[in-house]
Amino acid sequence: LVGSWGDSLCSYGKICKLLKDRGEKKANVVYFGLDQNICELIKSQPNIDKVSWLKIDTPSVIGKYINMAVRDVPQWLEETGIKDQLPDIVPTHVTLKDQHQNYNDCYRDFDLLLPPSLGNWDEFLADKTPYILLQPYSTQSCSYEDHWQFWKQAMNYLVEKTDKNIVVVGEMPDTLKDIFDLELFENPKVTCIVGQTRSMLDVLHIANGASAIVTTSNALSCWSVIKKI
Repeated sequence: LVGSWGDSLCSYGKICKLLKDRGEKKANVVYFGLDQNICELIKSQPNIDKVSWLKIDTPSVIGKYINMAVRDVPQWLEETGIKDQLPDIVPTHVTLKDQHQNYNDCYRDFDLLLPPSLGNWDEFLADKTPYILLQPYSTQSCSYEDHWQFWKQAMNYLVEKTDKNIVVVGEMPDTLKDIFDLELFENPKVTCIVGQTRSMLDVLHIANGASAIVTTSNALSCWSVIKKI
């Protein structure tokens, strides 16, 4: 597996397809990324045996190799040394060539089990059901100023047009809290837990309780397809 949450969810689907096509029951996985919680997610699946974490602490360095894996898998295998250490490895990251040739070949017939949440969100959100999960931005993927500029209008639209509660999640560094419009969240239908989830695992647990998802996150988009939300 290469990348972050969205990449890993798609890659796990490819693993399921590979096992099905080969008539095999279990696979070993090497995760190449920054988030150990992805290892915990993959370990929780019944068709996974061992999970190893190939960790690089520097985001810019891992970004270099992730881009390389997308662009040229053989070069990535050679430069990382994985080719010599794991000669039987099957990369699951979708390359640009694969995307071009198989743009409709996205395997969706699989499920994912979640390890326990790091926070007790089921209890916290018990009186909010039914709710729509809104993830309008994440400052990990791009700057606050460059993200989806109409998310506030979208949230107000949801508040106006639906009887359901709105649960808002996302990342907000302390340095940006002074430009965060808290008055937007004064509506009793809106619950803001931006910056309070400790892992994407928590967000996926919250998503499982949602009746719908509005998001700019590829991980949550993938999750909505997997779980048919």
